Amino acid sequence: YIDELLTLMDNFSLETAHIPINTTTIYKTSYTVEELAYFFKLSVEQGIIVLDKNQKTKFFDFIAANFQSKDQKQISSNSIRNKSYDPSPATIETIREDLLQMLQLTKIHRDSDKIEWKK
Repeated sequence: YIDELLTLMDNFSLETAHIPINTTTIYKTSYTVEELAYFFKLSVEQGIIVLDKNQKTKFFDFIAANFQSKDQKQISSNSIRNKSYDPSPATIETIREDLLQMLQLTKIHRDSDKIEWKK
């Protein structure tokens, strides 16, 4: 048993290890699919989320598998992909307004003694 364990430990690699992900947790959002897609697109373009080459498809799959829009409990990866390329002016404005409100929150947090989760 110990020899098998030592062999397993010698051959272990973090690069090839699979970390179990809880696939039953879906996060609800107040965004439409298009708004959600655009929000994540901005996060990638800003460098907040860093995708290696050829990771876009997996990223779209991740969003579709882990998030709900305000209108749809299940989102398709293709829908996220398609809507991330051509957001409407209304979608851009909605996300812009939310980002401005988030900026205001950072000012409140900066000036506060304690930051709590409000929602």
